[in-house]
Amino acid sequence: MIVPDPRVNAYRESCADIRLKGQVKAERFVEGKPAQVCTPVADIRSMPSADAGLDTQLLLGENVRVFDQLDGWSWLQGERDGYVGYTLSANLDERMMSTTHRVVVPRTFIYSGPDMKSAVYQALSMGSALACGDETE
Repeated sequence: MIVPDPRVNAYRESCADIRLKGQVKAERFVEGKPAQVCTPVADIRSMPSADAGLDTQLLLGENVRVFDQLDGWSWLQGERDGYVGYTLSANLDERMMSTTHRVVVPRTFIYSGPDMKSAVYQALSMGSALACGDETE
């Protein structure tokens, strides 16, 4: 039996993606719940700990599937790159926003008001996706 790569297949001893049923052993199989990254960057770690190794990062607006949550951490799989790991649950929102824009420059900013002299609210990296509701010149 060929064992699927756990870095891009959501399974561990206690829980696994229902799409892997029959391919891996797990105590329970679950259908991942859709969520979206709601912070500029979400660190994806190998274990549910800030001290654990950093495997990858997901950007604002990226869609994920959450398979388990415990003690403020979510075990998930990114839909774009397929990586599996843990992030703080505060980095995610179950309300799926329909994105209208994608950042195509190395870095851009969200300001606290409609003026570039306003305080910077967030800095976004290339690839971030967001919904813009209004424009001001």
